[in-house]
Amino acid sequence: MRKMRYILTFLPVLFVFTLSAQDYIVKNADNKFKEEQYNKAIELYEKAYENDPESYYIIKRLVLSNQKINNTVDAEKWLSVLVEKDKIVAADLILYTQLLIENGKFDKAREYLNKFNELKPGDSRVAEFSDKLDYIDNIITDSTTFEIKQANINTPGAELGTLFYRNGIIFSSTSLTGSNKDQIYDEDELPFLDMYFAEEITPGNFSEPKPFAPNVKTRFNDGPVAYDPSENLMYITRYAPKEANRGENIDFLLHLQIIIAEEKNGDWEYKEDFFFNSPDFSVAHPCITPDGRIIYFASDMPGGYGGYDIYFCYKTQNNKWSEPYNVGPVVNSKGDEFFPFADKNGKLYFSSNGHPGLGQQDIYISTPENGVYNKIRNLGYPVNSPRDDVAFVLAPGSERGYFSSNRVESLGYYDIFSVKINYIPITIKGFVKDLNSKAILKDAVVKILDVEGKYISQTRSVTDGSFSFVTNKIPTIQLLVEKPGYEPIQKTVGIDFLKEDEELMLEVFLRKN
Repeated sequence: MRKMRYILTFLPVLFVFTLSAQDYIVKNADNKFKEEQYNKAIELYEKAYENDPESYYIIKRLVLSNQKINNTVDAEKWLSVLVEKDKIVAADLILYTQLLIENGKFDKAREYLNKFNELKPGDSRVAEFSDKLDYIDNIITDSTTFEIKQANINTPGAELGTLFYRNGIIFSSTSLTGSNKDQIYDEDELPFLDMYFAEEITPGNFSEPKPFAPNVKTRFNDGPVAYDPSENLMYITRYAPKEANRGENIDFLLHLQIIIAEEKNGDWEYKEDFFFNSPDFSVAHPCITPDGRIIYFASDMPGGYGGYDIYFCYKTQNNKWSEPYNVGPVVNSKGDEFFPFADKNGKLYFSSNGHPGLGQQDIYISTPENGVYNKIRNLGYPVNSPRDDVAFVLAPGSERGYFSSNRVESLGYYDIFSVKINYIPITIKGFVKDLNSKAILKDAVVKILDVEGKYISQTRSVTDGSFSFVTNKIPTIQLLVEKPGYEPIQKTVGIDFLKEDEELMLEVFLRKN
């Protein structure tokens, strides 16, 4: 009889203990989630999932925790578990659509967007995501414009930003030898960024990276970097601790700031702060034009069009930087614009999450017209992906360069990719006329050939005698114009002086047979 009582009292005690242990794990996971320690939250939620694989709450928390650290692959994986278990609700369907887009699964994203639309007809997010998918279909039509490949210096951490310097590049990394491994972000558990130099052997292939400018290294993030060739100065982005007297238990605030370093006896030393640094806002991501006359940077200073905008200063007559000027509302959006890069022709490349794009941060280009940036163009696929694509730079006088991305196939959090531009669009327009009467001639065949006579493209003159087509920029073309009853004319035309998206106007006069 005593034995029977022992069994009856033992089982409930064991049952209560198991429930309490599970509740304790979930409660700890929830606390880590609230504290934004998402990696630790994931570990605890995964342990809780082993004990209760049918819990909608636990699985959904795994989705959200992975999404918070931008691990969209695992976020999608856990949401697919809800799909398989038939536990998914309408709100999950739209999140699933978003994750599938971010992971490049566009056809499947449309499938689940349609399922969401069946449950929530008329929801504004259907039109929003449908427009985005249509935009993506259009932007990834031609993938031959660029050639990209991963650089050999990438690690499981983050490699971010590049600057062509001497015979190699300067970049920042969290994971190479010498990084501040004791300094960790709570959110992604990575060390802070340190600066490195690597000699470029061939595009995308480098020698073993070495620490760069150790004398100006901080215990926080260092980089990206800009170089002023006219003054032999480095402009370095870094986190600068600032006292925060707000009546709270905050020891410091971290603002992105720019410092200037000068070269002394072969080493780089701190010289001064950038004149526009402020304890009230961030100033970051400098780029200096090849002639050293203009500096571009990103800032969230008051008075902009969105979060971070792109600004520029120019060198005055006394060789000082002018006050900052916003580049305007066409480049800048209600979102954030980062990582400006200007080439020798004034073309401005930048990253943004505020313009229509393929991913979260896309890379755009703006070609100035009379010094004004009044139109932008998305660089398109495969430079842009469904994730973050940033820090686009080109080698001086070249159509090759580098950018950074956290796309799904990246080795780490961010990787450096080499890029080669195969297609630079220019427009050739003109009129075909009779040589003697100057009358307009329609239906003339206008062909473009290369210098060896190989066919490239053709069009016809229309009713007003005009013709127009877009072609790839090459140094020299041959223009061949033919019309029945007239002698054909073939001329060599140099187009290497044209900038991207510029137009060349021609008049072609034909002589009757």
